[in-house]
Amino acid sequence: MAEPIEIDADPSTGIDALLQAAFSNETQIPKAVLGLIPSPSIAVSSLLKDPLPALLYPSTISLRPAESCVKNLTVRWTVDELLKAPIPSRTWLCDLEITLKNKWHTRAGVTSVQHPTISNLRLPLWVGNFWDSLVGAAEQKEEWGRTERWLLDRIQDVEVYEARELMR
Repeated sequence: MAEPIEIDADPSTGIDALLQAAFSNETQIPKAVLGLIPSPSIAVSSLLKDPLPALLYPSTISLRPAESCVKNLTVRWTVDELLKAPIPSRTWLCDLEITLKNKWHTRAGVTSVQHPTISNLRLPLWVGNFWDSLVGAAEQKEEWGRTERWLLDRIQDVEVYEARELMR
């Protein structure tokens, strides 16, 4: 005897679950792009050589609000453009995530994210998660770069030479 099928008394719950599953699918970073994110255990010398995009700091450049960057336009991007486009700040990325969720769940028809400083670059919805994954590595690269420059200014000291070797 077959088991009875459970039918949800509230059909909106089923629709909400489908919407959430579709949203998760659209914002999941594709495997082909995951390989572009540096490993958390990357050596400092390798991180310093990694051509990560620069970070955009709201204190130095004005970014369009995340809400105005979520569009119902066809994506237009290449991997090269993605890797050269500056990474928005963590605050902007949080705003983007909130905007995407709100527009997705209200069925506002979102298909792309326009870069906040490069208007002709329209990226897939997973770009926020991609940038979020790069922010930490880009911050570490900047910090290690400052450290390396500081050490280079003091290269005559034996201890400094040893410190540079440890960085490698």
